[in-house]
Amino acid sequence: MKPILYLLVLSVFLSLSSCTGPLPEGVLAVDASKKFELSVNGKRRGGSLFVPLVYDGTRPHSLVFVLHGAGTNADLFRKTVLLDQIAEEHDMIVVYPQGIGGRWDRGDDSIFFDTMINLFSEKYNIDPQRIYATGFSAGAMRVYELAAALPGRFSAIAPVAGTLRADIDTTTLMPTSVLHIHGKKDDEVPFTGLPEWNLLSAEESVNVWKGIDGLSGEGEVFFRSRDAVGICWKGNGQSVAQVFDEENVHYWPPYASELIFDFFYNNPGRQARAVIDRNGLPLATGMGMELQLNVLISLPENSAPVKEVVWYTNGSRCAVSDRAPWNAVWTVNLAGVRRLTATVRLADGTEIRTTRNPFLLVSTMGAKGIGTTDADTLIPVVKAWSTKIEDRSLGAENAIDGDFFTRWGSDWTDDESLTLDLGSVHTVSALALYWEMAYAREYRIEVSTDSVNWTLATRETDGRGNIEFLSFPGVDARYIRIGGERRATEWGYSLFEVFVYGKSSL
Repeated sequence: MKPILYLLVLSVFLSLSSCTGPLPEGVLAVDASKKFELSVNGKRRGGSLFVPLVYDGTRPHSLVFVLHGAGTNADLFRKTVLLDQIAEEHDMIVVYPQGIGGRWDRGDDSIFFDTMINLFSEKYNIDPQRIYATGFSAGAMRVYELAAALPGRFSAIAPVAGTLRADIDTTTLMPTSVLHIHGKKDDEVPFTGLPEWNLLSAEESVNVWKGIDGLSGEGEVFFRSRDAVGICWKGNGQSVAQVFDEENVHYWPPYASELIFDFFYNNPGRQARAVIDRNGLPLATGMGMELQLNVLISLPENSAPVKEVVWYTNGSRCAVSDRAPWNAVWTVNLAGVRRLTATVRLADGTEIRTTRNPFLLVSTMGAKGIGTTDADTLIPVVKAWSTKIEDRSLGAENAIDGDFFTRWGSDWTDDESLTLDLGSVHTVSALALYWEMAYAREYRIEVSTDSVNWTLATRETDGRGNIEFLSFPGVDARYIRIGGERRATEWGYSLFEVFVYGKSSL
């Protein structure tokens, strides 16, 4: 029996919070939380999908499947991997299917995915050469199995913390680009494999695909982050890459989402590749500042020349470069966490999007900094520690690493704190806190010169989360303690990043 698709949400949403005016005639606006349902062998299957908020069907989009791990569900995993915003930037439609009973061990899973590919390709303008799949743990193992069960349907796959089965029929495998991400301290799907589950090691899984794709040699290092190193092998129109992390356990690492969508966007290869140059870009800045924007463009010999580069911040156009070297100046006029992206337009009309794009935190206090004097600047934090954390991957150092994808996560009690060490005494006058959804309703900021005697700098009794700027009279401090008093959620406290402002006392 041919599976039948039952779309649960068919209405058109014509008013979206991210839209600044009426949609052009003929544009289909789709709810970002759209649900779908279909029948496979008499069983109801479904999930949710993300479609870029303004979709007009005039240009092909990529189709990406994201598989959750065992024991969880599609909606929760969607909130964990934070892929929707990246998909919005790169014309990607993302499908979050739900495994039956939270598992991926049914014999008809391949029929489920084959049906979804066909049906979404009928409903949307999908590029058949840009269909992808990624997954975590059991979802990663199923991604490997789907590449074998549906040969040629996926242009690239990206398993995270899941390996290839030793008994897989490699004769069914077709050349496919593969990015494998794995922690060497994974205690659930061990890096070295699991013979009793018939699982190969991470290295063996990568080597199988290198053989299928006809790749060999040492490869090229393309990524470094703390204890993680990424190596890529390219050739014959395919790429096989690995990112092995010396310290990571069974976890979707913060860098995974950006790396995976970068890998998908550039496999198969495009006419050009573009990356924003992060050198010289601050982690935090103020309203009114002028920033130099630079883009690095790689053009093959047969590519059309560059016509212009258009720069965006959170999707809003902010600058244009119309001549080489394609740089621009942006006068910052929007506060909050701003994500910078750029579109490279070639002379033949082709558009190339930048990937692995940077974030900046923009204060509302003006170009001269936050606080009470014109001399206030960003003060580096050299060390951080906290009371109990939720797990090893959410350590205090994540709140000061300049990475907006990592976070500190405390234990699930009210009385938790995060302490920062500035390395020496400074006159501190403000903090910027970028909260994850687990924020503090009430908390205090204390300062100390010796980490023994503490003074209250300010207290927040009605925290709203997201980004909070707190200024107070300048006070000498080497240590700053953010002390929780009341949580806003059932979870603990969670901060993506903390910035300290003031001036040196030396």
